[in-house]
Amino acid sequence: MENVDRICIYCVDVGSVPKGNFGWFAGRGSGELIGEGRDMDSLVTSIVDMVKEECKIALGFESPLFIPARDEPRSLLSPRNGETYFPWSAKAGPAVLCTGLVQTLWIFQALKHEAPKLADVFFDWSGFVSAQAPALLVWEAFVAGRDKTESHIGDARSAASAFRRKWILGEQRKSSIKEEKVFSLAAASLLRAGWPIPLEMLGQSCIVVKPG
Repeated sequence: MENVDRICIYCVDVGSVPKGNFGWFAGRGSGELIGEGRDMDSLVTSIVDMVKEECKIALGFESPLFIPARDEPRSLLSPRNGETYFPWSAKAGPAVLCTGLVQTLWIFQALKHEAPKLADVFFDWSGFVSAQAPALLVWEAFVAGRDKTESHIGDARSAASAFRRKWILGEQRKSSIKEEKVFSLAAASLLRAGWPIPLEMLGQSCIVVKPG
């Protein structure tokens, strides 16, 4: 693998910015801290700075980024395969999904405008590591139950650390949630924000990382 110092891991815990329920954390693949914050503007500024350094960006969101597209109507609202604690369709899941939809769209729109060089987007690890920098990997963080911390930045830090351990260092390169047929909310947001991604990505899942 290329120099891990050139891979920058970002994770966003979506939530209300005015109420202090939004947090982000970022670190390099080497483990060096990049920054953290509680608003979307500072997140975008940090990513733009790393793109200027010709880094690859692995951007995670603690929000469902794809939902099942199953054939059986009775299973449409069932938890995704590997989902625990709070399924995407019950309890806090729908609220987090809706919050994530509007905030991922805003972030993707801002990056499209502020970092036009960041044009290549991937949901899969092999495509991301093979691509030339700068490139963007969109992944999902799943932080729930005993994995929760005492703060939103803490949750983002926990997920980013797990991503580094499992995918950068290669401890376990396996998505925590898998579905054969999906509708990608991340791809829909990217398309609405004007990113030139293939329509096939609407049917692709992304990497899901649990801290545990």
